[in-house]
Amino acid sequence: MAIPGYGSRNGLLYVGRLVPEKGLDDVLLLASMSDMAVSVVGGGVLRERVEAAAAVLPNLTYHGLLDRAGVGALIRKARVVLMPSRWEEPGPLAALEAMEAGTPVVAFPAGGLSEYISDAGAGIVTQPTSDALHEAATQLHNDKQRWARASAAGRHAAATRHSPSTYAEAIIAIYDHVQALPK
Repeated sequence: MAIPGYGSRNGLLYVGRLVPEKGLDDVLLLASMSDMAVSVVGGGVLRERVEAAAAVLPNLTYHGLLDRAGVGALIRKARVVLMPSRWEEPGPLAALEAMEAGTPVVAFPAGGLSEYISDAGAGIVTQPTSDALHEAATQLHNDKQRWARASAAGRHAAATRHSPSTYAEAIIAIYDHVQALPK
């Protein structure tokens, strides 16, 4: 499947549970501060808050819960994926899916998620504030060269260090090590 380029994409996408610890309030505040299109996918306790915001903000669209294909299609259409987790996010699959699709990610410095992004150069890890999220998302959304570098870096990391075969090899190595321990 061809990876859509910068000019074929638009807007920001949040994919995840609709709960405070995932930074959803920061996403909604960003939508209110910006004219960039913002899409939200997911379900959870803050669903009604997202629906209410989408009813008054013309740039905010709530898609509800989608299947894997629907989420993948939106990731490939978005210019930037937002993952402003406010807890020690271990490393969500959506981040790797975004990297594989060449969609740069903006994240807060929490847990393995921020390591995925910063180690790969696949987006921006920014301070955990709504203003910083807005600034980083705007930079990536509007700077074609910076976007292209982050997109390429994310695709490379997803195909190498974060590929299923790399993870499988690491797990096998752990099992081999444990089996070799004295009994």
